[in-house]
Amino acid sequence: MKNLIAVAVATATAFTPIITQAEQRLDDHILVTATRSEQALKNSLSSAVILSEVEIDRAQAQSLPELLDHIPGLDIDHSGGLGSLTSLRLRGTENDHVLVLIDGVRAASATSGTTALTHLPVTQIERVELVRGPRSSLYGSDAIGGVVQIFTKKGKGEFKPYLDFSYGSHDTHISQAGVRGLYGNTSYSLNGSYTESEGYDRTYDNSGADTDKDGYRESALSANIQHEFANGISLAMSYLRSEGNTELDGSNDSTDFINESRDLSISLPIRDDLKLKAQFGRYRDKTYSFGFSPALFETTRDSATLQLDYSMAENHQLSFGYDYHIDDVSSSANFIENERDNHSWFAQYLGKIERWTLEAGLRTDDNEAFGSYETGNLAIGYDLTDDILVSLSYGTGFKSPTFNDLYFPFTDFGCFFGSCFTFEGNPNLTPEESESVELMVRGQTGNIGWFASLYQTDIDDLISLSNDYSTVANVAEAEILGGEVGANLDLFGWRTAVTLTYTDPRDKSDDSLLIRRSRASANLDISRQFGKLDFALFWQVQSYRLDQDQDFDGRKDRLSGYGTVDLRARYQINNELSLALKINNLFDQEYRLIQPFETEGMTAAISVRYEL
Repeated sequence: MKNLIAVAVATATAFTPIITQAEQRLDDHILVTATRSEQALKNSLSSAVILSEVEIDRAQAQSLPELLDHIPGLDIDHSGGLGSLTSLRLRGTENDHVLVLIDGVRAASATSGTTALTHLPVTQIERVELVRGPRSSLYGSDAIGGVVQIFTKKGKGEFKPYLDFSYGSHDTHISQAGVRGLYGNTSYSLNGSYTESEGYDRTYDNSGADTDKDGYRESALSANIQHEFANGISLAMSYLRSEGNTELDGSNDSTDFINESRDLSISLPIRDDLKLKAQFGRYRDKTYSFGFSPALFETTRDSATLQLDYSMAENHQLSFGYDYHIDDVSSSANFIENERDNHSWFAQYLGKIERWTLEAGLRTDDNEAFGSYETGNLAIGYDLTDDILVSLSYGTGFKSPTFNDLYFPFTDFGCFFGSCFTFEGNPNLTPEESESVELMVRGQTGNIGWFASLYQTDIDDLISLSNDYSTVANVAEAEILGGEVGANLDLFGWRTAVTLTYTDPRDKSDDSLLIRRSRASANLDISRQFGKLDFALFWQVQSYRLDQDQDFDGRKDRLSGYGTVDLRARYQINNELSLALKINNLFDQEYRLIQPFETEGMTAAISVRYEL
């Protein structure tokens, strides 16, 4: 608690306000990811953000990382523009401590343990939910820092086709087309897009081995159909696929990729107080790298879920579920093992008695590679008034070792600059484990919505490279303290939101800061409708961060903080036709997020949309 108090003081006095995405009003938002069931965001004890279709449209983002970049508590680093290597760290945790779901299907490579966020086409996304804090008691492995769930475009309303074309900096052009609608009790959606960019040389001062421009191209398709039967049964199918090529700086010049997600889900109301839900899914992640050391890595994950929701009484719900998934790996590397499965069972209680709210959950995962792990969560909330909620939550989490960690075959990478490098997986690894506690308060005071949270996360048995880089072991521990505060306001037609975040992520062995995390950030979002013109301004400031020294001698370089201003505008010419403009990094600030890669500088794009 002493540490949390220190964080509270640091958060309250954090330097100049920095920009981030607005925490939206709670009245009309429904959250699914936090409890695996529909729940009003204003009643949730989770720290969560929902990006609606309107907000996604206003952002005009060209990639998923760009869309998520202004969310408080989230650190996104990348090695350049479209298609670049991208990492997402939530509340100071590692890149592979954030579970990513696509329409409920786990989306991550079994070899690297991460999700290729940059290849998930933002053009096919209707909604994003982000839950901060551990959710392993519902989802199992990976959900130490939180969960990001992507919902692809669904059908609704009358028949509506659309076309959208965008052109911008680095000869980047994006074409989109689709149709959506509702016919009787059947909704449908079909969308396609093509993205191509000439790119730029991403290395600092053209210092890389390849000083050519690093281009990107991607073709994407999504489809969804859902039917509501007269007896209340619902059947839905969704499909998402993206494939293309990204050019890189390094030993491999470029990489071909395919990402594919599909699912079939059924909702069956057994009686008024009892509902059964089932989902069957498949996720595929395939990359082939060209260049000095060509390599193929492909993950296929088949999954099945059963969940029974029982409404015992008003404001009291019990949920029981079973999850199964099996990972299959194909690779140019001869892994010692190429398949493993995971069985899990979970239970959850959601209840409210007068001003008290309770959420409790337990889960056990039985993994073929390392045995059983149990996780849990407990959250208690109290309504101080009708408009102010305070909550305290505790949760545990874990992260499974990847196939690379466990089974990568002995490989001799040769000698460079007088040093020789080999690597081999360690089959004796155990999962990384975490404990987190969070104190949160949020409310509505007049036309001002506000929130504040403090958290502490301790992670043990972190998997790290050995000193000679020859293998990995459970040797590291981390402690992360942090806080987030924010408010939003509608005044004279202006929608304004401000958030401040503070993070203190430490390696327990030497009390040093973990790399690639900004210690403090702030965001200011301002938007307004002027008749047919919708205008938005995003101002973001990030403090310094550390990264590995390029000599790989164990030292850390300090990368300077920065501030950027982004502008968005859309003009509705008539009911069918609109024009849009976006400018990122208006004042052309120079900064780096990863050594030795350069960010883009100022970029701009214009787009035209026709929607019947």
